[in-house]
This record gives sequence, structure tokens and C-alpha cells, in this order.
Amino acid sequence: MKPWTIHAVVPPGLEGLAKNELHHLGVKTVSEHAGGLGFSCHDRQLFRLHHLARIPSRFLVVLGQFRARHFSELVDKAKALEIPAFTGPLERADLRISCRHCKLYHSDAIAERLHLLWNSRPDAKGQRIQLRGEDDHFTLSIDASGEHLHRRGILRHRGSAPLRENLAAALIQATTPEGPIWDPFCGSGTLAVESLLQETRTPIGRFRSFAFQHWPKHRTDVYADDLASLEAERQQPTHRHRLGDHNPSELEACRHNLEAVGWLEWVDVREEDFFQATPPEGHHLITNPPYERRLKGAGDLFARLDGWKPFPAHLLLPRNRRHPGFRGILKFKNGGQAVHLLERSVDRS
Repeated sequence: MKPWTIHAVVPPGLEGLAKNELHHLGVKTVSEHAGGLGFSCHDRQLFRLHHLARIPSRFLVVLGQFRARHFSELVDKAKALEIPAFTGPLERADLRISCRHCKLYHSDAIAERLHLLWNSRPDAKGQRIQLRGEDDHFTLSIDASGEHLHRRGILRHRGSAPLRENLAAALIQATTPEGPIWDPFCGSGTLAVESLLQETRTPIGRFRSFAFQHWPKHRTDVYADDLASLEAERQQPTHRHRLGDHNPSELEACRHNLEAVGWLEWVDVREEDFFQATPPEGHHLITNPPYERRLKGAGDLFARLDGWKPFPAHLLLPRNRRHPGFRGILKFKNGGQAVHLLERSVDRS
């Protein structure tokens, strides 16, 4: 069977990390561009990536690429593509259309003709299909993921300002902690959950479903066997992490999330004030502190760290927050705010 052409949507700034992750998961050739990655793979490998790739936001299967400058030309070329094999009768379609420097620039007019072609009606709950046009060249893709992949299905109880799970996964991969982590601003426990997911190689499919499971060409029996194989590869955690927060309701949410997936015994969850706490021996500080709300200011945070014996530390903070003892190693946006991951270099010899 001919491999599929895949586009992985990735948060801008995390493309390099996501590319390394795909290489680690067996994807050999990956092209990188702003906000995404391109590669080819067969269906079973794509399904495996949905379970183990932690950074991408979603995976799209490219159904065709063509040039069109007139509506009739666009309709004829879209008609020739393998849409029904993925969707079956397309009663509902969530069309996402973007055009840049195209003669066909009116997205509503394009959507109207495609709905007529496929005998579908607009519905945000239908199969997601994406048409991107640039300089009269169009790419038609179908979404294999469904709900955004940062929604793992694990964090049922969320704190007041949770970090998206795929962003948390990027922090874990960028910092490569060698031992247990300490997150003194844990909120609902996102960083610890992502660390444990990667440490144990737990497949996401045990918590949620994906759009490809509803495709007519989806092989349910093969998928079930592959998921069972991934479950058999799961490992036990090797570290006991420590999570803290001064807000009891946040800690309660954190405990519920960890208990639901059977990881509470691997995490020490305690109520603590970072500015009064003693850093746990042998732990790696990785945290996403609140921005200018529960802190007096990032300067106080740095002052507290400077008062301790140096140990490995990574902080996610707005880009205007800096300190001579830390360097920025990653830049992206969190909730629309430009942030950077700061690293303190420590001699571990």
C-alpha cells in the first residue's frame, strides 16, 4: 500500500523538538516548516504516533494537491480525490478553508461548492476537512485526530490556568530530567502527568478516541491488536516525583487526576509555599509558575533560587523575565502570551 502523506500541526516554536520526537518514534524523513512537520508513513504507523507522540496538536492526511484558478477547476479536481474512502457518505463536514494570494479567495464560496459536491451540510461536529491555498496551489487534507491532541483524556479536573498538555510534554523533552521532578506550582498536575506518560510509554488511546477510528477504511481488529501491543510495552515509573501548591483546591484536582490513572502512589503531593519550602534532595525543578498573580514578581522567584544551593532548574516565564544565572532554551506562546523556558546550568559531576 502506498504510504500516506502526513502533515503534523505543531505549536510554533516547538517544531525542532517535535521533529526529534518523530525520529525517535521511527519516522525517518521529516520536513520542518513554521507550525508543522511533513512526512510519509503507512496507516499503522500513523495510528501509533497518535498514541505516543506528545507534542503535535493534530495529524492531517493529505488527500491531494492541485492548482486551481476557477471554481469549476477546483470542483473537478476535488471530485477526483479519495474523500469517500475516509469519510463514507459525508453528511456533515467541518470545512476549514484558508487562501493566500489565490484567485479563488472567497472561502464561503469555496465551502458552498464543496458542500454541494459532497452532498454535505456545514456542521462543526462533522468530519474535519482542511483546504489550504497559496498562490493558486491547493492542499486538501482530512483530520485523523479529531479532538485536539493536547486533550489526553486524563486531566478531568483542571486548575485555574492549566498548561496545555502538549506544551508540558515539550518542557519535559527539552529539559530531559535525569531523576524525579519537583513542581512547586503544580496546579492540576499537568507536568507530572506528562512526565509519567513519557516515562512509562503509556498509549493515549487508553484514555480517548481519534477521528480515524470512524473512517470506513479503518481496520478495527488490527487497531485493537496494535493498541494491545502498545499496552504490553508500558513500563513502571522509576521515580517518585514531588508536587506542591499553596492552593488546596488545585491540589485536590491534582490528586484526583493522578488517582484516576493509578499514579498517585508515584507522586508526593503536598500543600506548600514555594517561598517557604525546602527543595527536595535529588529532584529537578521544572515548573510553570503563575504570571504576576500568586507571585510578587519573577525577581522574588529568582532571589529564592539564588538563596539555595544550585540544583537543576527550569522555569517557564514571560519573555520579559530574565536572570543572569539562566538562559532561554525554548520560545513559544502559552495562552497567547510569549514565554520562554529558562534553564539554570548546574555541574552534575
